[in-house]
Amino acid sequence: MQTVALCFNPRPELLFLEGEITKKSAVELVSRIRDIDTSTTLFINSPGGSVDGAFFIAESIEEHALPIHGVVTG
Repeated sequence: MQTVALCFNPRPELLFLEGEITKKSAVELVSRIRDIDTSTTLFINSPGGSVDGAFFIAESIEEHALPIHGVVTG
């Protein structure tokens, strides 16, 4: 049975960042963040990496108009 009366996206877009945070991975993730038009969950599994890249990601999340929920798994 399919419900057609939904007024919202029942499954928000999911973003994943795995591995070391580099400037390149940060730029790629930020470009995806800027393109989203729904609430999003960002899963991060990273041992660390570039501090500049991490700040770039954090600033883009803070500036985005829609909610972005973070889940850190590593």
